[in-house]
Amino acid sequence: MLIGGKDEFQDAEPLLKGGGTAQIALKSFVQWNEARASNHNLPQVSVLSFTIEGLHHQDIAQFLAKEAGISVRSGFFCTYPYVQKLLRLSDERLDEIRKDPGIPSPGLVRISLSFYNTSDEVDRLIMALQQITSNKEFYTNKYAEVPKGICGGC
Repeated sequence: MLIGGKDEFQDAEPLLKGGGTAQIALKSFVQWNEARASNHNLPQVSVLSFTIEGLHHQDIAQFLAKEAGISVRSGFFCTYPYVQKLLRLSDERLDEIRKDPGIPSPGLVRISLSFYNTSDEVDRLIMALQQITSNKEFYTNKYAEVPKGICGGC
């Protein structure tokens, strides 16, 4: 299964070990934050982290869970230094965020796919991401009451 932004695909039918291929090609405002290995012979995993410009990661997670029935994680996933690096956050900026509860916490949304996920479930994920990216203001307002503070140990 190959998932990434539309600019990530060079071939119409990418090939991966293990069989079938699915492509999630979304508008450029979906920012995929998967680690890039310089050695393409390394094992690949189907754990994907992303942000959507203009939406808070906790709002995306709430929408996916409550409206699409898709469980994801959001935030730093107990891997603070790694996510901090992916988001290009300085120690100074994280200190500012910790000290000011009025600043929404940074973070990512993580999707974990497995061998038992069906192509219909991947399609449902694609449709849900397209729905929320096409209606950012509506969902931002709908989930305005969802806490956006930083988690304790960041």
